[in-house]
Amino acid sequence: MIYCCNHVSYTGNFSNLKLTINLRLEKLSMTKSNMKTILIASLVIISSITACQNSNNDEYELSPELKAKALAEKQALIDAKNGVDTKPKLTQESSPLWVPEQIFLAATTGDAAILGRLCDPESIPEGKAKRLCDVPNTSQNEQEKFMEYFKRGKVSGEPIITDDRATVTIKVGYDGTAPETLNLIKRNGKWYLSSF
Repeated sequence: MIYCCNHVSYTGNFSNLKLTINLRLEKLSMTKSNMKTILIASLVIISSITACQNSNNDEYELSPELKAKALAEKQALIDAKNGVDTKPKLTQESSPLWVPEQIFLAATTGDAAILGRLCDPESIPEGKAKRLCDVPNTSQNEQEKFMEYFKRGKVSGEPIITDDRATVTIKVGYDGTAPETLNLIKRNGKWYLSSF
C-alpha cells in the first residue's frame, strides 16, 4: 500500500530549515506509470527544497520552472488516481503499433468488424493474415476462437521500421505467451497488416 502527500510547504532559512508537510493520505492502486509519476513528484519536491530562491528573507519560493514542473506532476498524480489515460493515442498514421492494438481491441470487445480495416488494401494477404482479415465474415464459433486466442495478446518489444515496412512481435495464445511476428506495410500514410 502506497500513500502520497498532496501538499508540501517549507519556511525558515538554510541554517534552521523547517519542513511542513500537509498529508492527505490516499490509497492508490499502483501501476508502473503511477509509481514513476510519484517518484518524479518526490524528486521535484526534494529539488524544490534544495533549489530555493530569495535567501534574503525567511520565505523560500520555487523557481517558475520548478513550480510549473510541480504543478504538472500534481496533475499527473490526480489523473493517475482518477484512472485518466494520458498516454498519446496511437493512430493508423502514427505508429505500426496501431495494428496489433486494434487486433487486441477486436478480441477483447468482440467487435470482429475492426479486423476488416487492418489488411493491406493493395494486396491479398496470405496464410494467417488472410484468416485474420476474414474473421468478420466467419461463423460465430470461428469468431469466438479468434477472440479467445488474441484476447490476452500484447506487444513484445519495439517495432522494427524500415522505410514503409515494419515488423512487430506480439505474444498471443490461450495463455498469452505464443510469439508471433506481424509484418506491416505503410500505404498512403497508413499502416496495414501484410502478413504474419
